Amino acid sequence: MRIRIHPIFLLLTFAVLAALPLRAQVSPSMDSPNTPTGAREQQANDADKPDAQEEAPQKTFKVGTSIVNLFFTVRDKSGVPDATITQGDCTVTEDKQPRQLKNFGLVRDQPLTLGVLLDTSGSQQTLLGIEQESGKQFLRQVLNPKTDQAFVMTFDIHADLAADYTSSLSKLDKALDKAQINTGVTGGDFIPGLAKPKGTVLYDAVYLAAHDEFHEEAGRHAMVLLTDGEDEGSDMKIQQAIEAAQRADALVFVLLMYDPRAYGGGTGLGYGGEGQMKKLTEATGGHVYVIGHDGRKLEKAFDDLALALHSEYVATFTPTKLDGKYHALQVQCKGDAKVEARKGYYAVPPTD
Repeated sequence: MRIRIHPIFLLLTFAVLAALPLRAQVSPSMDSPNTPTGAREQQANDADKPDAQEEAPQKTFKVGTSIVNLFFTVRDKSGVPDATITQGDCTVTEDKQPRQLKNFGLVRDQPLTLGVLLDTSGSQQTLLGIEQESGKQFLRQVLNPKTDQAFVMTFDIHADLAADYTSSLSKLDKALDKAQINTGVTGGDFIPGLAKPKGTVLYDAVYLAAHDEFHEEAGRHAMVLLTDGEDEGSDMKIQQAIEAAQRADALVFVLLMYDPRAYGGGTGLGYGGEGQMKKLTEATGGHVYVIGHDGRKLEKAFDDLALALHSEYVATFTPTKLDGKYHALQVQCKGDAKVEARKGYYAVPPTD
């Protein structure tokens, strides 16, 4: 018996197939038992087309640690990144024991994976515009579209991925432009000093950036936070955020942006985020820039940060034992040099 298929059925079938997506979108893994419950990904604009000359580089994955690449910055006594250091000027210790280095040198052309984390909580209402514009200028200054890639994340009462990995500066610009203040307050605008923001999940954002974005990416990792440093409502504690950044070999830089009017009507007495941000950056090898609400300081800080990212050193050695445990690291360089390096790493055995 011959089966006859009605033409209308064929048309409906082709319509359904045409509506299916051509490829699956890659989103941060949210299946970790420690993943913050308040985190969610903001979908990228499907209408955005990749720039003709800005194709994202292929991702390089790693699992575990067979070689430790210790990235660090050396500053002279005036605080300027120093690009004249040699291997003979520095010593590296692991658990207070000197390590023999396989390689040592100034990083010049190794790809950079960068995350820009933008605080969009109520306390940043008067600062968001300058943060967005300065962030775009910074990305143009530091990102090489041929070798580097970046993502943008915003955080307020949620942590949202505004732009996933891309080397397209225009896509990153659009993600920054779309950032909006979110206080969770309904029925009116947030008023600094009068209305209290619902929350700022800063530690959750750092954890997600490290665990979901950086964790399996080889090469140099750095995240830049534009925030007042205040956390309110995160599922993660600061130590969990630090551990995630250390496991991902990510340096954390913080640009402290705050308007005194958001902390008690102009007195600034309620502000206290700097101490925790120093703890976060010192543990990961980054740096804190205190900006306040001065746009000129922000521009200068971005210039210094761009110079630091292009003046990084890397010391490479083989782990003594791959026991999965935390091992303390210390880098010392002669003279008045100040070294910014992560305080340790986790010796996780490589897996296939």
